[in-house]
Amino acid sequence: MDHFYFSPSGITDSTMTPNYHQFNEINCINIQDNDKILLGGFSYASGIPKYSIARFRINPPLSIPETISRTKNVSIFPSSFKDVITFRSENSIIQRLSIWDINGKCVLSKSLSDKSCTLYTDLAKGVYLCKIVTAKGVEVHKLISTGRNN
Repeated sequence: MDHFYFSPSGITDSTMTPNYHQFNEINCINIQDNDKILLGGFSYASGIPKYSIARFRINPPLSIPETISRTKNVSIFPSSFKDVITFRSENSIIQRLSIWDINGKCVLSKSLSDKSCTLYTDLAKGVYLCKIVTAKGVEVHKLISTGRNN
């Protein structure tokens, strides 16, 4: 794991020990290629806030080795859903759908061979990433569930 600390003025700060990996407040999460996740937020040393950036290696990997499509061929509706979500492609067969929570856990995976699919879910409220594999490539979409509270 790489961990970097910055003073309030934006200068790299080496006064915090490398073993100090606690975030008091996380305000940035970014999933990167090569199975890494980047977190940014505030850590405190002796009551002084330091902006901290940490890069973690994810195992099992979250990365998608296939070529990610630059254009979206699959429509998803509604844009935020409670328990029903529909996927539709006008020009390509949907081969596989997988939905991942913000912690990198696959919460739903389904093999298909159709241009459309309606899923009935009981996902908790939150943001999810959806990987859709078609003959034209792989697409990643953000989904918002307004479903159950826990």
